Amino acid sequence: MKENSIRDRIKEKYTRYINCETDILELTIEEAIFILEKDASVHYVEDLLQEAYKVILSDYKRVLKENNRLEEQVEYDKTHIYTSQTIELNFISKSKIEDKIKKLNDVSNAEELEDIMNRKNYTIVELVQYVLQELLERRK
Repeated sequence: MKENSIRDRIKEKYTRYINCETDILELTIEEAIFILEKDASVHYVEDLLQEAYKVILSDYKRVLKENNRLEEQVEYDKTHIYTSQTIELNFISKSKIEDKIKKLNDVSNAEELEDIMNRKNYTIVELVQYVLQELLERRK
């Protein structure tokens, strides 16, 4: 009687699992022992374990591959993103900006800029663009 009861519970759980009504096969220790004792069910358990191992191994390989890719990206970034050459080509130093501001504050330079503004009919915005363009050109 007890054996049939366990068999019926296992069959019900297995059927729910196969029909995707649950994503885990919940067995009590008593039910698992019963399955292992039955020769026909041993293969079922082995198959379940093999599938679980395959999934775990596949996930492990995927994570390991992603981890290696990220480590390579970090190493690449360390050596390529902020090299002195890329900084020199893509950034204007603070000291150059400070020098330009000092020059703009100089009275003679202010008169020169006013003269440029009048000669070329620049608006204030265009004059600022002109000064910034000068700064960019000196960087090169």
